[in-house]
Amino acid sequence: MYLHIGGDVAIHVDQLVGIFDWRIGESANTESFFKNAYADYSLEMIDAEDIKSVVVTFQKIYLSPVSVMTLKKRMFILEDHLQDVSLPDEFIQNDSCDYI
Repeated sequence: MYLHIGGDVAIHVDQLVGIFDWRIGESANTESFFKNAYADYSLEMIDAEDIKSVVVTFQKIYLSPVSVMTLKKRMFILEDHLQDVSLPDEFIQNDSCDYI
């Protein structure tokens, strides 16, 4: 399952560590953290003109133009969609198969 975080960027939700409001970047420690991430090429600005949230994954940190609340709503929509999905009988585990 993928979460669209702005621009042409979608991340796999299994890689998501956290989503934070951009305003956390106002402290000296956080600013230093972002500078180090930028130097390591692990910081990606999706839209440099409009940053609303910081999306942290295991591989990268994204500065996203999408607000924390909007990303949270998208996560809930994805979760609700998964709960509505049912698998066909041939995908249910039985003695003749070893998957799912």
